[in-house]
Amino acid sequence: MGKFKNAALIALVVGLSSPSFGCRNIGQVDVDSTVPHGSVFGAMISTMIPSIGTYETPIQFRIIQYIMMSLFNSMSSYEPNALDYFARVNVSASRRFCTGDPEFAEHRHQTLAFVILFGCRNFLPDAVPSVEGLVSSWNLDPAICSTSGACDDADTPWGYAKLLADETLAYSLNDGWNHDGSLSRSSNKIPFQDWRSNPYVPQNSPWDLESVSNWQPLLEHNGKGYLTFQVRNYIFLSFS
Repeated sequence: MGKFKNAALIALVVGLSSPSFGCRNIGQVDVDSTVPHGSVFGAMISTMIPSIGTYETPIQFRIIQYIMMSLFNSMSSYEPNALDYFARVNVSASRRFCTGDPEFAEHRHQTLAFVILFGCRNFLPDAVPSVEGLVSSWNLDPAICSTSGACDDADTPWGYAKLLADETLAYSLNDGWNHDGSLSRSSNKIPFQDWRSNPYVPQNSPWDLESVSNWQPLLEHNGKGYLTFQVRNYIFLSFS
C-alpha cells in the first residue's frame, strides 16, 4: 500500500509546484443529464458502501484504492496544474481539459459519475445494479458503452471514464493480489488465495493456542453443523 501513498504524495507536491500546461477542448456531454453538481461523489459512495462492507477488510482497501485511482486521474484533468495519480507530467498534460468551456462543470460531473460506475464494474460488481440505478436517475445512460464505438472518443465524459477505468484495470491485473485466483489454480479458482509455493502457515491452529503472541485462525460456524476456520488471504501483499 506504501507505493500508492507515495505516488499520490509525489503527484500532489509536483502538481502544486509545476507550471501550467496546455489544454484540450471538452467533447460532447449528455444535454439531458440532471447530474447533481457538487454531490455526485457523496451520492455514489453512499450507494456503494453496503456492498464494500461485505468484503474482508484488506479487500475493501483494494477496491477503494482502485476506484479512487481512476477518480483521482479523472479529476486531475480538470485542474490547471494537478498531475495524475502517478505524477506523470506528459500524460497529465495531454489529458488536461480547458476550463473556459461553458459545459466544463457539466462535463466534469458526468465524467465523475461514469468513472465511478465503470470502476464498480471492474472492482465492485455487487454494487453495479444500485449504482446503475443512480446514474439512470440522473438521465445518464449506464449502458452507453454497449454500443460499438460509443466510448472511443476520450473527449466525452463516458469515453474518458472508460479509458481511465480500463487503464486502472490493466494495472490491477499485475498487483499480486490474485484477485481472480488464477495465480494459484487453473481450475476451481479461489480469489485472493495465497499463491506462493510456500504459503503462510500460522503457528496456532484453530483448535490450539500454542503461542499467545501469534495470530490464531478463528473457528466459525453457522449454527447448523457447518464449521469453517479462517485462512489469512493477504500475506502476499509484500510481493505486490
